Amino acid sequence: MLVVRALNAMFRINSVVRDDVECRVGLLPPRTVSVVMTSYAVHNTQLLTQLDDPHSKWCLIDEGTIIRFNHGKALGPKLCPGTVHLDIIERTDDSLILHMVREECWEEPPHRAPFCSRHFNTRYGQYVRYVFGSGRPNPDNPFFHLPALLYTVFYGGDRLKVGTTIIIKGLRRFLEQPIYLVALLKLCRNIEEARELEVWFSRSSRLFSQAPSMKFRIGDIMRSLARRDPAKDVCRFVRSLILAVTEATSRRGRPGSSKSLADQLWRRLSVIDIAHPDLEEELLRSRVAVDANMADKVLAGRSAEFLGIARGFVLLGVGSAGNFAIPYEVFRDRLAYAEILS
Repeated sequence: MLVVRALNAMFRINSVVRDDVECRVGLLPPRTVSVVMTSYAVHNTQLLTQLDDPHSKWCLIDEGTIIRFNHGKALGPKLCPGTVHLDIIERTDDSLILHMVREECWEEPPHRAPFCSRHFNTRYGQYVRYVFGSGRPNPDNPFFHLPALLYTVFYGGDRLKVGTTIIIKGLRRFLEQPIYLVALLKLCRNIEEARELEVWFSRSSRLFSQAPSMKFRIGDIMRSLARRDPAKDVCRFVRSLILAVTEATSRRGRPGSSKSLADQLWRRLSVIDIAHPDLEEELLRSRVAVDANMADKVLAGRSAEFLGIARGFVLLGVGSAGNFAIPYEVFRDRLAYAEILS
């Protein structure tokens, strides 16, 4: 048995393009937004996996690795993610030195609970629950002292999602969920500031804190990739985002930093695209398993080659059945009845 706990990847900047996008809000004259589009190529993707083996508890699954899934049942329930012990060793204006240790857990949490009883109120548990709208900031918790990023996800359609993540996640956060394009809105002092802005925008504009259904996201992303017109998509993304932010900051009761954020975005907006150059076409040709039930039916009793991670999907080559794209969210912290062959 094994459980995928995290992912890893190498990122390389492919290009940086600056362009102006004309945006209009209501009946006001159009204004120009300066957009910096950074395209990243991702390669050497890996899955950090916890093994049910007393002699080898952790393993990195590299691209090309073969995984054999059991007959009858390939995927089991979600397990408690355990905890992460974090110490901030040193912090300066532009750098952090951290010490982090991951603690595994094989327990299945209660229904709809993210953690088992042992890890529910750990420092990591407090942070995760706060990000998802439960609990309060803890000033004694080092996770609440790390810089955090406020961002917006564009799937290719009309719906935008606003989200937050602590800075140590970096670009890897955008491989953990199905994504087409991302706009980086603000580097915040901590997760509390970022979360305050996220909640405000989700209540006051067309930005949603809750991601739409997996089927909705997958459909928009696949149609966007098939169009092969990223320049036009960037313009649509920027105009929708500027309109939503401007509407939100015109309301009363807004957080103090939201107005300065809107002014900043009018001057310059950073958009990023993260693509796996070897897997973009493969992803379009792959069949998609949108949830654990579909993935279980595909994988049970079969061997699969881990091809890599692209746009938030784990791509698996399943022999004569072809290639399948399964959202990374389906695998993360889920028990898999499988063994690594090579």
